[in-house]
Amino acid sequence: MSKRQSSLSRFFKPAKRATVGGQNNGENKSDEKGNEKKKQESIEEKNQSLQIKEEGNSFPEQKVKTLPFKGLADCFDALENESGKLKKREIYANYLKTVITICPNDLTDVLNLTTGQIAPTWEGKELGIGDAILKDVVKSVTGLKLSQLNDKIKELGDIGIVAQNSKKNQKLLVQPKPLTIQGVVLRMKEILEADNSDIKKNKITALLVAAIGNEIRFILRILKGVFRIGFTDRSLPPAIAQAVCSIRKENNRIEELTELITNAVARVPSFQYLSEHITANDPFEEFAKTNSVQLFIPFRPMLAKPKKSITDITSRFKFPFTAEYKYDGERGQIHFNKNKIMVFTRNLENYTEKYPDVIEAVKDAVNPNIQSFIIDCEIVAFNRETNEFQEFQILGRRAKKGVSVHSIAINVCVNVFDIVYLNGKDLMDKPLKERRDILHSTFHEVSQRFLFARFKNIENEEDILPFFEEAINHRTEGLMCKTLIYDAEYIPDKRTDTWYKLKKDYLNGLADTVDLVPVGAWMGEGKRAGVYGAFLLACRDEDSGDFETVTKVGTGFSDEALQKLYEHLKTLECKEKKNVKHGDNLPDVWFEPKDVWEIKGADLSLSLQYKAGTKLVNTEGRGVCLRFPRYIRSRDDKEVNDITTNKQIYDLYKDQPSVRETKDGQMKIINNDNEEESQESEEKE
Repeated sequence: MSKRQSSLSRFFKPAKRATVGGQNNGENKSDEKGNEKKKQESIEEKNQSLQIKEEGNSFPEQKVKTLPFKGLADCFDALENESGKLKKREIYANYLKTVITICPNDLTDVLNLTTGQIAPTWEGKELGIGDAILKDVVKSVTGLKLSQLNDKIKELGDIGIVAQNSKKNQKLLVQPKPLTIQGVVLRMKEILEADNSDIKKNKITALLVAAIGNEIRFILRILKGVFRIGFTDRSLPPAIAQAVCSIRKENNRIEELTELITNAVARVPSFQYLSEHITANDPFEEFAKTNSVQLFIPFRPMLAKPKKSITDITSRFKFPFTAEYKYDGERGQIHFNKNKIMVFTRNLENYTEKYPDVIEAVKDAVNPNIQSFIIDCEIVAFNRETNEFQEFQILGRRAKKGVSVHSIAINVCVNVFDIVYLNGKDLMDKPLKERRDILHSTFHEVSQRFLFARFKNIENEEDILPFFEEAINHRTEGLMCKTLIYDAEYIPDKRTDTWYKLKKDYLNGLADTVDLVPVGAWMGEGKRAGVYGAFLLACRDEDSGDFETVTKVGTGFSDEALQKLYEHLKTLECKEKKNVKHGDNLPDVWFEPKDVWEIKGADLSLSLQYKAGTKLVNTEGRGVCLRFPRYIRSRDDKEVNDITTNKQIYDLYKDQPSVRETKDGQMKIINNDNEEESQESEEKE
């Protein structure tokens, strides 16, 4: 067993039971005479009936079947109105202590709801109820006319806030029973499974009628699929660890437990698995299993850092290391046993229906004695007549559901580069060289359908360039360079210094493209009149979930593309910016941050106008700005949560040769805030 797979049993040994009632031994008491605002009140104050008395170092017996949803809504409210990272963690940890102690059965639902979901992504139970249905329901619940509702949404920017403010004046003859956490989740699952819109409306109406106060706001956000409270999935492990260690009175081990939970969730991103072990009274020898990848539960894939030169890679790696073709396709992980095959994306979505041809290729390629496996691969569009790979955009034309082998017009080839599970054994901690040997002994190639990623083990610096040129000539994006023997394990959900990507345009501009979200736009002039002429793009703060602007892009678009983008983005317009940090050069319109674009730039500089990584840069309000940006493509295969983070933007900025650190650690400013001058002429044509 590796260090990373070490058991958490030492955190959860048998101990005395606790009782319910009284106060929390003075822990987390708020000063009732203080002047703290309501948004800073602790969850214990808002939910006094759930205060607990601890008499030992254990979890007590279950006391209630399910908790009031109001307590969770109050927790969300407090998180949304608190800006401090540590204070947010404390608020959520305090609430989790109540859940774990009083009603452990609710823990899975609480964690799912905190991420705006009712089930894991791969189960396909994403709500995303359309605006038309939600508006109809809110009209019936609040008595507002459609015109009034639309005006208020434009004013406040959130249908949940509108419904909450409007419903508080409504009086009911018969007050419904208070909502519970399990009841809300059950209702939402019924809404998801409803056959038609009328049934959905009736079930949503019943849910909103029973909701009180801020409950209605958060229920509507979850139903809409836009749930942002400034507390992301990355915020959960340290908060969970703080709650558990507080209950166990082992606060000196929060950091250690945070790392173990983070690793567990990366390998098995299922809150049900995590909750079962957290809430058990028994010792947790079995908890280590959550650190082992599970068949038919997709793990979060390992990622690579971009590098700009061959020398940059060879200076960081020991020889030998390995280089593989970097294919321009869709990342996939394939899970297999004798009775079942499933295909998942990098976003953990179930794409089995999209790729029946992949399933057939895998069946033909696997050796007959194999019982089960999980492989990591790139699924690439492939022209069988010319025997060539095709660009990613071709792959995007395939339907996602209801695809049959006989109806396929766009063929694909599976290019497999790693195996992480075989015949019931987790292989992630084995070095890449060993995993690759296992991979090649488990499968055989099937021409044009299932291939091993082409690789070359690099013994010296002179070996790379010829192989790099070979990869480009085979219509790939470049190379993936990886450690082979030392520090060569597979680390899920990490962008590490053991995998680097070297793309074909590394000699011209940034080492890599960035994935950004359009959050606003300026109307076009001249030949672009009547459509958007330029777009404001943002990265994501993975701690708060907020968006920080990076650049303004107006190049890389055809006239046809601009028209299509205008027609699509028009439906996402909103009156005010949504969790976006930006300077004073405001766009004409703001968008709901939902799309993901791949953007190429020449370099990165500092600017007062853009706010990417402002706290990291720490130079009088300046953020990192992407200069000379160009739109490459829309990334329908990625979610907003997968876009480039402010930390990654900042790291790219620091890696530039033109940037040097001064003696006091401040970054040297390499421009004079004129980063947009390159676009002005094109936008005004």
